[in-house]
Amino acid sequence: MKYLCIFLLALCSNMIAVAQAPKLGNNPIFFIDSVRVDKSGLANMDANDVAMVTVLKEKSAVAHFGDAGKDGVVLIETKAFVRKRYIKYLSSKSAEYANLTTAGDNNLKYIINSEVQQKDFVDALDNVADSTFISIKIIDKAALANDYSVQDKPYGAVIAIKMRKKEQKTENTEAQKTGESLMLDWPDSEGWKVGDDQENEQTRVIDLVRGKETVDKWTELGNMTSIKGVKNIPVDKAMSLMFDQAKQKAPEAKLTFIEKDESVENPWIIFTIEAPGFNNDNIPESQLWYIVQGKQALYTNFRAVKKASIPADLKTKWIAFFKTGKIVYKD
Repeated sequence: MKYLCIFLLALCSNMIAVAQAPKLGNNPIFFIDSVRVDKSGLANMDANDVAMVTVLKEKSAVAHFGDAGKDGVVLIETKAFVRKRYIKYLSSKSAEYANLTTAGDNNLKYIINSEVQQKDFVDALDNVADSTFISIKIIDKAALANDYSVQDKPYGAVIAIKMRKKEQKTENTEAQKTGESLMLDWPDSEGWKVGDDQENEQTRVIDLVRGKETVDKWTELGNMTSIKGVKNIPVDKAMSLMFDQAKQKAPEAKLTFIEKDESVENPWIIFTIEAPGFNNDNIPESQLWYIVQGKQALYTNFRAVKKASIPADLKTKWIAFFKTGKIVYKD
């Protein structure tokens, strides 16, 4: 998902400001893996490498970074950086684990609370801390195969943690707070499953894949993002922002407006962004977007294929699918 990183950063610096929430100033400072960088240094980042983005504003930014943070601070951590941090942490809990990971943890399969973790699981590691940690146990290849049906690693790290309250919830945080959520019924017949689900104070991002595909290797991808507290954004502006950010990575990207309705209670817009290639990647990617403005959040959604343009039959099907979307409220 090549647009995701710049998409999130743009939302932090633009949409939240428009929504008149506490906002970033004209010259926020940026850190990647604890190293300060110029804003231009973000252009070469791959969204697939990003583990988390944290935005500090106003008093919080100044409290942590002094006067340099008066316009806000954006903290970006890559998956590799987060992984190294948790290898260090878990090494302090288990000498056996420490001995196995002196050169990295590629020989290990992680099992967290009985769930076998897949390739990208740094969001699960984010739940491992002194306040949640219970135990870690190293098992050999035979136990890994017998107990967890894992054949491709010589060792397993079986970790038990206490569940924080937010991990025990099954609904999006914004819906918990306001009773509002966007419902989209991804067809069971197409084999959709959640490939990744990440949340922070400002956004919740859910990536969906089909069958045995993953968020790192897919032919068709779905995305549902809720941007909390963002209200009264003109849908045309949201579309333009998505396209402007896409053009930074894919200068030949093409925007095609399809349909919108601003007369309804929850205004929406549908459009496509089709890119024949990217600055550092010749693989094409095309997305059909559906953006809808709720009372408590902005909901952006897309389906994507690795093609320079979206075939007409898929476009028709996807438009019909997104039009089934509905914002609902809990009593």
